[in-house]
Amino acid sequence: MSFSVPILILSFNRPLLIKKQLKLLEKLNPKELYIFSDGPRKEISSDFAKVNECRKLFNEKISWDCKIKFKFEKKNKGCGLGVSNAISWFFSEVDEGIIIEDDCMIDKSFFPFAEEMLHLYRNDPKIAGITADYKLSSSNTNNYGFIPFSLIWGWATWKRSWEGYSLNLEEFKNGEIPNLIKNMPKNQKKFWIKNFEKIISEKIPHTWDFQFSYLVMKREQKFICPHTNLISNLGFTLDATHTKNPFNEFAELKTGKIYKPYQMEINDSKYSKYLSTNCFIYKSKLRKLFNYLKSFIINLINR
Repeated sequence: MSFSVPILILSFNRPLLIKKQLKLLEKLNPKELYIFSDGPRKEISSDFAKVNECRKLFNEKISWDCKIKFKFEKKNKGCGLGVSNAISWFFSEVDEGIIIEDDCMIDKSFFPFAEEMLHLYRNDPKIAGITADYKLSSSNTNNYGFIPFSLIWGWATWKRSWEGYSLNLEEFKNGEIPNLIKNMPKNQKKFWIKNFEKIISEKIPHTWDFQFSYLVMKREQKFICPHTNLISNLGFTLDATHTKNPFNEFAELKTGKIYKPYQMEINDSKYSKYLSTNCFIYKSKLRKLFNYLKSFIINLINR
């Protein structure tokens, strides 16, 4: 049986991960694939061969009956402009879909879960999307809940949620700060404000996801999250753009499964609290160094 929800793949220069991604997708047998491939960087000669190898895999290894559309960039657009343009392109073609970065391997149980959630909350403006990310557990469950943050390591959303997106954070430039951020403790508020200020200081922003987080928080929307982790990020490598620490505690997390009938837990706020106090909080350079060394030592012990 084929999978009917459209899927966008975001790719760059990692052919080994593309091979793994395509093997997973072959088992899913999706009807519609949209593939974005960013262009090579001029200053890094190895990009040309790697990008071309990824594109060759897309052209040759999708063997099932599938509608495919490509967006292959000639020049490198980067994580900010490139990915945001790719998502805008995707939602110029479809009203809802699943978005996967090349280094994010999703458990197959996420796909029917996302499909049902996309249908169930399609017309609910309080819900912005569905994530596969849940760092607290890798068990088997049928429970899901809600968080006020947009987690984008494997996620699904609607065209309506993306409308109004601004790569350059025009509303923040005009002094608009979401109420959620205004009411946060000092170091949590500082985390978001510092990242937003960095984005508006850049001619071409280095990333796209903080801008989407801003949009979700400004609208006081929620993301749906399964109460088990359904995503393993294999992209924590030294050559990565942002996730460079291979010893990071969130690298290559184990995955669980979510099964039907899906059960909503509306009052469970433990994941929101965990994200606020462990992930979305300002850390000094000294604290970041301490965390790096800590994760390095833990990794050595586990080995």
